[in-house]
Amino acid sequence: MSTIEVREHPAQPTASVRLRGPAHKLDDAFDRYLPLVAARVGQLGAAMVGPPFARYHAMNGTEFDVEIGVPLARPIVGQHALRDAEPGEVARSELPACRAATMICSGPYDGLGRAWDELQAWVTREGYAPAAPGWESYVDDPRQVPAQQLRTALFVPVG
Repeated sequence: MSTIEVREHPAQPTASVRLRGPAHKLDDAFDRYLPLVAARVGQLGAAMVGPPFARYHAMNGTEFDVEIGVPLARPIVGQHALRDAEPGEVARSELPACRAATMICSGPYDGLGRAWDELQAWVTREGYAPAAPGWESYVDDPRQVPAQQLRTALFVPVG
């Protein structure tokens, strides 16, 4: 079992896209939209300040509703808020200020489902209730780090 702790997280401005689609297309969504977000951030002269993330608004075995983005030094001025953007449009967003159960897991991305299950079970066992959609931050770049050594941080806001 990985170490899990509850920590305070400050609000984090982001640039992201929100997408809905069939679960089997999730990898394609990352491959297409992470570079798009990064390119748009560069065009706007904004500064990324951490690893890319995915915030899961809903996920089941057949469909996803995910926000894919990057954290920024400050909010992008003049961009739509994500709630007002078209699907796939890069927009201004924010990871929430919250208390979150946090876990760093290591290994290939195909093991993230088990890690999420472990974190959710811990949250319930410890008497917390999820307070908002969780997210994962991809600490390592899979183009530079072997799959077995990839680190991913998981966050579940708790009440």
